[in-house]
Amino acid sequence: MFGTAEDDWSVPSPADGTNMIAVNAPAREAAPRAAPQAGRGRWLTLAVVLAGTFMAILDVAIREGLTYQNGPIPHEKERLPIIQAQIEEIRRRQEAGLMAADLDPALVRLVCFALSSYPRVLPQITRMVTGLEPGDPRFMEEWEALLRRIGRLLGPEHAP
Repeated sequence: MFGTAEDDWSVPSPADGTNMIAVNAPAREAAPRAAPQAGRGRWLTLAVVLAGTFMAILDVAIREGLTYQNGPIPHEKERLPIIQAQIEEIRRRQEAGLMAADLDPALVRLVCFALSSYPRVLPQITRMVTGLEPGDPRFMEEWEALLRRIGRLLGPEHAP
């Protein structure tokens, strides 16, 4: 049946049967550590760049959300360590004084997911609001500049 865990439709696989979630897991787990430590705003833009790189995975996440809503999803156990690594990277940034310590790292990660995916998940809204498509280099330049600014505002000097 379409959309059930049994048919495993939510895991895009090439003709050779390769599990794309498993193949991309090492890169997605290493990505948070790849963000530069200097320049507090830059780490947030990395999420946008990676969202474009992993568009197939974003597509899977959208389908999973529509199909399973808040229930368990296929391969959830394999994916949780990736998300936890991303949350830990935010904690490391807080401990290093690069980010306000009073922010909940899990909620900051959720904001990163939202900001990095929204233009691609709802491209029609992005186009109607900005006049540009999400893949347009002009949009990406402006979006990344805004995210760098937001990232700087998450710094410790802006904590209440």
